[in-house]
Amino acid sequence: AEETTVSDMLRIPQRPFRLLLPLAAFLLGAEFLFNLIEALEGLRRGG
Repeated sequence: AEETTVSDMLRIPQRPFRLLLPLAAFLLGAEFLFNLIEALEGLRRGG
């Protein structure tokens, strides 16, 4: 049985994809962190 990865099915070049994945994860985490900080500041203000 031939195993095909998702990147093979989507025809994504492996190397750029592996370089972009950590960057995307970092940006997602940063956005989540900023949203969390804003929510905490809103709660601290008593809103």
